[in-house]
Amino acid sequence: MANRNRDTEADLLAGLVPDDLAQAYGKLSTRVRVSKEQAAEILGGEHLVEELTRRGLARIIAATPDQAATFQPVPELIALQTALVSSRRIC
Repeated sequence: MANRNRDTEADLLAGLVPDDLAQAYGKLSTRVRVSKEQAAEILGGEHLVEELTRRGLARIIAATPDQAATFQPVPELIALQTALVSSRRIC
């Protein structure tokens, strides 16, 4: 998606995950590359990095010889499906 909007990305998960998590997903979705080390600072805390990862909404992409490890959101459709499945388990 070439023109990403943080609010739109966060709205995708509204009501399915806590607001701070939806906002963190939206913020991460607007970034091209976030280093694994910078993710907590950019998103507002290590707990958000851990929770996004635990819920399957983001993942660490391993380092390659040409690039450092990055923290990236899963694609929107996968994030929505994951959040929907998780919310049904809770209900």
